[in-house]
Order: sequence, then structure tokens, then C-alpha cells
Amino acid sequence: MSDIEMKELAPVTDYRAWRQRHIICRALAYAIVTIERLPESHQPESDLQDMNDLLAAYDKGGSHHLAVARCAIDQVTGVEAVRAVYREYGIELPEEFGAAA
Repeated sequence: MSDIEMKELAPVTDYRAWRQRHIICRALAYAIVTIERLPESHQPESDLQDMNDLLAAYDKGGSHHLAVARCAIDQVTGVEAVRAVYREYGIELPEEFGAAA
């Protein structure tokens, strides 16, 4: 759902709260995926765990945001490759995902 559609569905204050939560979740997910790519000796383990905990608290686990970040950072292309990444995070995409419009 686009930002414009979200604005039409919720009062401004609700939209602002949703948007802030969305941006925080997105930033955390990108940070987590990026840190996971570092050599193990350079991964700040307690920070990584805290970020995962924060993401889970903000977004019921944060799996969707992590999958999106991973696809972007790893430049995953192709419907089946994207489906595979989402599956790793426990998300099954609907059959119509990736179908030509």
C-alpha cells in the first residue's frame, strides 16, 4: 500500500505514528542485514541482538523488513529468488506475487 493510500485511510496523527514506526523498522532491518555481512570478528554481537529485539518489538518479529532489506542489499532479482529469501524468514508469498499485470 502506498503512502498516499495510507494517508487516506488514517488520520494524520495515526499516519505519522505508522510512518515513524515503518522508518525505524526499515532502518533497523538494513542495519541488521548489513552487520550480518561483516566478518564475525567485527559484528557487535550485543548491538545486533538489541537491534533484533527492537525490530521484533516494533514489528511482530520484523521478518518482512528483514526480507526486504536482504533482497535490496544482496540485489536479489527474479521471482523465485525473492520467494526463497522470504521463505528463509518464514514468509510465503502469494501465488500471484510476480505475475504479469
